[in-house]
Amino acid sequence: MKFIEENCGVFGIYSKTECANDIYQGLDFLQHRGQEYCGISTFDDGVNHITHHGRVTNRFTAEELSNLHGSWGIGHVSLRDRQPMKWQTRFGEISIAFSGNVINSDELMKDMLNRGKSFYKGYDIEIISKIIIEQDDIVSGISALSKKIDGSYSLVVLTRDGVYASRDIFGFRPLILGEDSERYSVSSESRAIQNMDMEIYRDVAPGEIVLISDNGIQTIEQLDSPRSAHCAFEWAYTASIDSIIDGVYVQEARNNLGQSLAQRDIDEGVWLQILSRQSPCRVSVTLSDTTNTLELTIRMCFSITGMPIAVTPRFPRLPAKRWPSANCRFFLTLWVKRLSSATTP
Repeated sequence: MKFIEENCGVFGIYSKTECANDIYQGLDFLQHRGQEYCGISTFDDGVNHITHHGRVTNRFTAEELSNLHGSWGIGHVSLRDRQPMKWQTRFGEISIAFSGNVINSDELMKDMLNRGKSFYKGYDIEIISKIIIEQDDIVSGISALSKKIDGSYSLVVLTRDGVYASRDIFGFRPLILGEDSERYSVSSESRAIQNMDMEIYRDVAPGEIVLISDNGIQTIEQLDSPRSAHCAFEWAYTASIDSIIDGVYVQEARNNLGQSLAQRDIDEGVWLQILSRQSPCRVSVTLSDTTNTLELTIRMCFSITGMPIAVTPRFPRLPAKRWPSANCRFFLTLWVKRLSSATTP
């Protein structure tokens, strides 16, 4: 499934001390967003850069982290390709990483090839990087993405000036800013910021370009945003339940989604139809990783009807030791039986 491969996470930081270990820690808290590749770039008289195939904690060594000198840098975890990507440009050495997808990548790459550009493997990150590098400066390059890219992106760019961060004009992918007395950060999810004992500053606005530097967090440019269009997959699957996106806890959003779906089915008479049957039926639910949570979720849905029920979950072809883990949506076969003498939970 291609949309799964689009899952990835970005992290950036500007610190008063060496930052490689902070980036390593931040990426570890984003590891659920991609486990195939990981990478870190830091800046110290140029870009220091290491990428690996595998998980952050399994691949980066203490020696590698000690050699990634610099007090500002970026990192990335992915299911698809190695990022960040380092470039030699007229702006000096830079490194770029993004989360998202480029729908019109084939069209853009064909145009670039016709203009004499070359590609390593034709990854989306190559296309995004070349669009940025072609412009007169980094900010103009990031702005150009909104005119040329059909798709979504949350972006971090490492330069000698600091870390640029930007979100597409629809705000499709999340991007959150954080801070404490010693550091400024940007992350695909707030959990990386919070678990590093930093405070959430705010979300990057759709179409906003910020610079994180010794001067703190500055808005460099705000592009026109026609409307917000959040990625439903972030709320339902990708993001961790303890993260906050655009001011809302992911777990709270999932509960609200489930309640809205249940209410819709009630309004359409689906639940009454289910409860009147005597035979097994299929029901869709969103759940977490314990049977207690599963039972609570189901009881919440059915209690809305005001009718007593008993539920026995069945996991077809799923061994007990491999029951669904947190963060996943599963469609389960449930046996629903109306109890005439029971009381509503």
